[in-house]
Amino acid sequence: MDEAFRENQKNRDETPFREPLSDSKLSFAIKQLKNRSDILVRYEKILKKDVDEAIERFNKGKREFERLNKEYGIAVPNMNFFVGRLEDGGIAMYTVVDRIAGKPLSEIEKF
Repeated sequence: MDEAFRENQKNRDETPFREPLSDSKLSFAIKQLKNRSDILVRYEKILKKDVDEAIERFNKGKREFERLNKEYGIAVPNMNFFVGRLEDGGIAMYTVVDRIAGKPLSEIEKF
């Protein structure tokens, strides 16, 4: 398990953000920091018993994105992952990324 995740897991009784999250208008599960609309936060609710498995799954995904970037030049925004509490007290895995410029796929005209 990643050391940063272990450290964060010790503190997962707290929401991992200093400021509230607000809707991003992209998806119900994608939020933005209230005072930083350039940062997007996706969350996935997880059960306490599944935290270690979720951490491994997210680490595996991050490694795969890094491989795609290195081997094929596919640019992917940097991602950070955190375990923390949701506002309702549940546990979540948070993915934090920079917002990138461009249109959502649903708005792009087909060729």
